[in-house]
Amino acid sequence: MTATVTVGPEELGDEIGCDALRPLLVGLDIDGVLSPIVEHAHESALLAGMLDDIIALCRVTPVAVVSGRDLATIERLFGFPEDVTVVGSHGLEPRGTTVEPSSEERARLAELVALAERAAERVGEGAWVEHKPLSVALHTRQSVAPGRSVEGAAWLGHAAEQVAGTTIKFGSEVVELLARPTSKATTMAELREAARAASVLFVGDDVTDEDVFAVLGDSDWSVRVGPGETSARHRLADPGAVQQFVRRLTNRLTSRLG
Repeated sequence: MTATVTVGPEELGDEIGCDALRPLLVGLDIDGVLSPIVEHAHESALLAGMLDDIIALCRVTPVAVVSGRDLATIERLFGFPEDVTVVGSHGLEPRGTTVEPSSEERARLAELVALAERAAERVGEGAWVEHKPLSVALHTRQSVAPGRSVEGAAWLGHAAEQVAGTTIKFGSEVVELLARPTSKATTMAELREAARAASVLFVGDDVTDEDVFAVLGDSDWSVRVGPGETSARHRLADPGAVQQFVRRLTNRLTSRLG
């Protein structure tokens, strides 16, 4: 993997704000990036002031929030304004569109839901299943038996491999099974083209974000938040550091406009 540089958030904001080719498209994950990771997903919230910071950033450069969460949950919990492009379900749910599964996808999803529920039973107390328009996810963060969580996730991944057409995404204490192929990398490529962006910055914290980091070019910028192996060029410590970075980046981009 590429050597990852851990830098201060303001230093990184200065570097990208001064050197990035314009137009710059900024892509952001939510959980672990704009909001702290919490035990109960429905209690997630942006850091205080973060929404205002994102609004300020999108006044000077295009901003896209690309999350694994389903679109309805993103809208309910976080309230991003229309100026921010929002895409849920790893790219399957752009804001303003309606997901319509085909009959084949509905049948596939029903199989995957059954598998996820069986896996949750194997893991036991604390495991739960999240339902999305075209996918289902097994969450084990609240499991009282870590060993059974690992075994249950492995069992689910193997079982889902037997269902033709399934895309499997392993994240931080979550396994998601998708009835329609997608990736954040594909989504960011489409958003880049739509914005006619000369460069892309993507900030993420999880395995699913590595798909984006892996395809970004020499003129692009990748930032991993928190620990873990990564192909990202830079690393920030936590959402608090991301907030400092966003503020400095906005200031530098604003100066370039002047």
